[in-house]
Amino acid sequence: MLRELDYELEDIRLSEVDRRSPRYISWVQRSLNLMIGAKLAVDGRWGPRTRQAVRLFQQRQGLRVDGNVGPQTEAALIKAGAIPLAGRAVKPSPVSRQGPLAGFKPTPVETPGGGRIRVKRDPAPGDLVTVVGIRSRKIQLHRLAAKAWQAMVSAARADGIRHPLLLPTSGYRSSQHQARLWQAALRRYGSPGKARKWVAPPGGSAHQSGRAIDFYLGGRNSSGNAANLRKLPAFKWLAKNARRFGFYPYIREPWHWEYNPPARVREAEAELEFGC
Repeated sequence: MLRELDYELEDIRLSEVDRRSPRYISWVQRSLNLMIGAKLAVDGRWGPRTRQAVRLFQQRQGLRVDGNVGPQTEAALIKAGAIPLAGRAVKPSPVSRQGPLAGFKPTPVETPGGGRIRVKRDPAPGDLVTVVGIRSRKIQLHRLAAKAWQAMVSAARADGIRHPLLLPTSGYRSSQHQARLWQAALRRYGSPGKARKWVAPPGGSAHQSGRAIDFYLGGRNSSGNAANLRKLPAFKWLAKNARRFGFYPYIREPWHWEYNPPARVREAEAELEFGC
């Protein structure tokens, strides 16, 4: 899935960094933790677990599997969303200025699409994939939403939105899980009317589609913190760029975005009242 994303990188010279240095190895370890959920100790040492994680990444990327990080593996890590080390040159993302990232086009799921999700039934099991979210959590998403998220977060990294911003805190939720959240919201807010502002009842949540993502924006995702989250750079970046990747907002929750690109040539109008 990651290797389908096409990003232009500047040529990288071996002399720019010592790939045997603890600083470089720590960068590799952090990148692998993000990309494949390797759960490596970031200790700056080449050990068996780090080499094994490199091999797994190389295998998934269709690279030569040797457990060493050379220019090709390093470039693949950066393409997959790793933040380049200081001194590494990456061409600025064209997202903010020239439209969607080259090589990526959102794939519609609904007709007409655009705006918030309307089809909220569970996806087929084969359409669910697992991505690595905040604090290395394993989070399930619809495969098309996952691909769009990967393209979007890589563009955001190129624009200076640093890890762990825009990692998912929540994705697909089964109806049983949504029922538990609904009961907790009823207890917290005291009435169905108030609870519905923040949690959908079972069958009414876009999260059941696997195409809704709650993002980490740099602060606590809660109703009481919504105004502060709208002031953060990660939210402002989403407000400016997310539609290019097929994501639309839920106005009450600045952390909640839904993958629902329009099926029509002319883009449907979205419910956009960001309050930035």
